Amino acid sequence: MTELKLYEIPSAMEQILNEVDEDGVLTENALANLDKIELSLQEKSTGIWMIMTKLEWFENTIDAEIKRLQDLKKSYKANRENLKQYLWYNLQKLWKEKLETELFKFSFRKSESVKITDETIIPDEFFKEKTVKTLDKARVKQVLKEWNFMSGAELEIKNNLQIK
Repeated sequence: MTELKLYEIPSAMEQILNEVDEDGVLTENALANLDKIELSLQEKSTGIWMIMTKLEWFENTIDAEIKRLQDLKKSYKANRENLKQYLWYNLQKLWKEKLETELFKFSFRKSESVKITDETIIPDEFFKEKTVKTLDKARVKQVLKEWNFMSGAELEIKNNLQIK
């Protein structure tokens, strides 16, 4: 028997199960091939598991690298903000409204922003209301189990692979 691909194993199993003698018993050749297929299935499943483990390692490594880069970005941003604050402080201290160099022009411009000191004493008329509509899947599932029908939804039965 030649080496089978994983997707070929189910049909090979069916063929072997059709190899019965006149008494309805599997032939010796069929039993030997069944053992080979079972071993092949185990080897291929183990190989797939090893690949999945390696892919999970890559996934975790990428997540760690993304976090490292995000932390680095946060650090650079904080440094930039500190330098801007440092420049602002020193220009203010020297009473400089404008400063021109060969490459850049620094100046101040007035802006306004609202600083909330205590939100609890601000009247309700100044608040915007947001309505968030979310689907209660647990309730939909309950209705589907009780009535077996709901427009726009169906109960999907899954057969999840569990690997321990």
